[in-house]
Amino acid sequence: MSEVEGIKEKELVWVDKNLENLPIFYFGKHAEKVMLELVKKKRLIQTKLKTPEGEKFFTLNPSANYGLLQGFDQDVYVAVIKVVNDWSKKLGYCPNKITVPIKELCSIQRISKSGRSFKDITQSLEKFDSTSFAAGNTIFVRTKNRTDEYFNKRSYFLFKVDFKRKKSIYIDKNTGEKKTIIKEYTATITLDEWLRNNIENGFTTDIDIDFYFNEIRGGRTRKLYQTLNFIRYTSPVFIPYDKLIASLSIVSKEMFRIKRDIERATEPLIKSGFLTKTKFGESNVGFFFKQVKRKKRALKIIKSAEELANEKILVMDMLEALGDIKSERFYSKVARLVPKEIIYKCLSLVREVSETSKVKKNRGAVFVDILKRECQQRGIKLFSNSKQENELLLPAVDNFL
Repeated sequence: MSEVEGIKEKELVWVDKNLENLPIFYFGKHAEKVMLELVKKKRLIQTKLKTPEGEKFFTLNPSANYGLLQGFDQDVYVAVIKVVNDWSKKLGYCPNKITVPIKELCSIQRISKSGRSFKDITQSLEKFDSTSFAAGNTIFVRTKNRTDEYFNKRSYFLFKVDFKRKKSIYIDKNTGEKKTIIKEYTATITLDEWLRNNIENGFTTDIDIDFYFNEIRGGRTRKLYQTLNFIRYTSPVFIPYDKLIASLSIVSKEMFRIKRDIERATEPLIKSGFLTKTKFGESNVGFFFKQVKRKKRALKIIKSAEELANEKILVMDMLEALGDIKSERFYSKVARLVPKEIIYKCLSLVREVSETSKVKKNRGAVFVDILKRECQQRGIKLFSNSKQENELLLPAVDNFL
């Protein structure tokens, strides 16, 4: 049985959850081949999926000059978000723009502060600056009242970058010539609003930055660590091959080669003690953790008298419109978790149904049906997994027809 992990003395970096499920980074020697194929065929990287909520799609538009984001770029991203986290703690909110010395990014990534490292980080940041993507029903954004909604627009980016070199002039003692050196080299990084918003409002998952940069190496291994750490609340976990192939950008077609690539990415995680073993099945791979994470406890938010009064008004409006005093407990939960605009929209639709429909169904049941759909579309977790608890909370209203 796996141990429950403590988080004391760990330096955690909180990164956006969306990127755990999107094909942003590519690994292995085949990444350049994939990019050449895209340029040759004049195509973009696209994924589409039809769901009951509509079509989900993701389209990646990589940099024409620098190519796909790869393993080193993934490391730069983690380092940048580490700096953003640090500033968020100091300021009490997540800034949309930060200025960071390139040498600081070198220190975070545990690489030398050499000219080569400066050049590699600069090219990586320029790659981010010119990489964009489009998405539909794919990117979640968390609002200030802790609801998660799809954020759809034509073009997203992670961050934009401007560079500044502070130069200094000195006299060469040997030649007497004036020479110029770069005294300080900084990058001003501007986060896209969806990313800044999610870091500020907690739509994030954690990375143990010391483990990430000190204990494991390789783009695929570090990506696999992030994927597994995201779901490390029970052991073992089983991930289908197709999801691992997409997440780790494995291009091999033969199953034995696919298993080999996964095994290579897994070996450092076993050696470091993050995993105890893996089990390859017919359709998935089982990952066994040495330790599992504690599930987050919901923070109890102390509300003002005005907020409590507004919730009470919402409850009274629902009771009046739906005619069910017995279900006040359920409506109190709705008022506490669902934005009032959605509640009034649902009540309006209930009135519309009651006036036009000949189907004999009580107002409370119609309200719950509409509310479920609205909450699912916005990622609001109103209904629990417990059938018994839901039955206690759901309204029981007499037929209105």
